[in-house]
Amino acid sequence: MIDGTKLIAHASLFVFHTDAKGFYAPGLSGPDAELNPRLHGALRTDAKGRYRYENHPSGSYGHNPAHVHYIVVAAGYKPRIFDLWFEDDPILVARRQAGEPEIQESMRKSPFYRVAPDLIAIRPVERDAAGTWHAVRDLDMIPEK
Repeated sequence: MIDGTKLIAHASLFVFHTDAKGFYAPGLSGPDAELNPRLHGALRTDAKGRYRYENHPSGSYGHNPAHVHYIVVAAGYKPRIFDLWFEDDPILVARRQAGEPEIQESMRKSPFYRVAPDLIAIRPVERDAAGTWHAVRDLDMIPEK
């Protein structure tokens, strides 16, 4: 968690995503599924403002690449929502190869994206010596007035 270059300690994160088949919750669809995700976790940043979690790969649905949602709350900051997209996702690779923007225009025109263009971050995924995949996502917070 960051405020410019300052790390934010003890911020609360709620992360959630779909399963490998692209479903948030079995038997549910639309907002009902997204508001009741089966794969989720709650955590806090440490005293230095760092966080880490492990999860199963998320799946894509519709024309959306696989992604993880973050809802973040920290004392003295506005609550925020963020998405983490993965650079090697087949949907994003196909868009780049076709000369299309990675983030579709319909998404960029949405009210959420216009208010917070840093909502979506596309990050590389790297594999360590043990075979574990890693992606890094800094979450920039906005101080409350």
